[in-house]
Amino acid sequence: MAGTLTTFDLSGFLAVPCSLQLLYKQQWAFFETVQASNIQVSTLRAGGDKSPAYYSFQTYNDYTYYTNGRMLHIKRFPGSNWDPVTEN
Repeated sequence: MAGTLTTFDLSGFLAVPCSLQLLYKQQWAFFETVQASNIQVSTLRAGGDKSPAYYSFQTYNDYTYYTNGRMLHIKRFPGSNWDPVTEN
């Protein structure tokens, strides 16, 4: 994920109800938001600025959305690296 966000699409998924599609889109977007934020923080911290903080999940639901969004990315693009950002 080199600075650009990928739009969620249902290629490779079986037909899903609209409500589930909406949930998948929300989880997909939440993962990308957290991942992009943590990549930016990691880059700044590697450059010597230790003040930025990594994303901290406020609720268990946030953590679940992040994890499910990550799994959707892995399912859609299995050859890519979707590991959480290593905190430095």
